[in-house]
Amino acid sequence: MSDPVLRYDEGNLYFLSDSPKGFQIPGVVRKKKEGASGYIIPDDYPRTAEALKKFKYLFPKAKATPEAKEYVNQIKSIPDRISNLEYVNYYSEIFKNRSPFPFQMEDIEAMIHFDRMALLLEQGLGKTYISLMAMEIMKQVLEGNFRV
Repeated sequence: MSDPVLRYDEGNLYFLSDSPKGFQIPGVVRKKKEGASGYIIPDDYPRTAEALKKFKYLFPKAKATPEAKEYVNQIKSIPDRISNLEYVNYYSEIFKNRSPFPFQMEDIEAMIHFDRMALLLEQGLGKTYISLMAMEIMKQVLEGNFRV
């Protein structure tokens, strides 16, 4: 049995395995691909990061294609990007007359990077404001007003 190669194409991060033993990686979907058992890793943060940790644990000698390495590096950079407030700082002009509090800025940034998120804040702490500002930034990104 050889170690699988992590690949990225057509918007999917996946690996093929000829492993006769079963293994479990949360969120990973098994699918026939290229005549072998293919395992598609979820494409939403943080499930992708968790699945990649488990993959590395199960296959410590596994290699990755250059495309997969680039995608994995993007996933690994998300916590730093959230703490650096990448989007919030770039789009600071949308806040106009009301600058968000530091905790609101972190929540706005996190909403942009996470596939799903719950804002569990007390009444009056700005859940609506956070959500609207995150949507406004996402709108700007989708319109192409952001350098990636």
